[in-house]
Amino acid sequence: MVKDIIKASLQLSKKDKMLLVNEVLASMSSKQGRTMPVYRALETFGKAYKLFKGTDYTISKADFRWMKELLNRLHEKIVSSIDDTISVTDDDIIDNLNVFLTAVKQMQNTWYFDNRFTPEGLAKDFDKIYGNIYKRNSYDRTKSAFDYL
Repeated sequence: MVKDIIKASLQLSKKDKMLLVNEVLASMSSKQGRTMPVYRALETFGKAYKLFKGTDYTISKADFRWMKELLNRLHEKIVSSIDDTISVTDDDIIDNLNVFLTAVKQMQNTWYFDNRFTPEGLAKDFDKIYGNIYKRNSYDRTKSAFDYL
């Protein structure tokens, strides 16, 4: 049976093979029953990096670990902001990763974007970055409300 699976997987495109590997790895280890789409997230990060910085990002072994950490942090924020009856999908996490990466790019303080725009830097400084993004958005909403008056 394993040989049949391997034979069938050889016919897949490179992208589908990566998705297959991601699913197999995710099924082998999980944190409290939750797996993270690390390969998809790194692909998403690479595209954002290319778009924002104009160069390709070279993924290292350590990036897998740090991306998983970043996804876990995003997942915690999503779960804390929604109803417990709603389940968070991999697509939700990837969408939130895209929003987070774009928000880091658009921060007025460009230091995090200029110096920490890697899976490791974003994961290690997640609370600081998230706090700056949240505070800035809150300030903008408040300022807009007062400007309207």
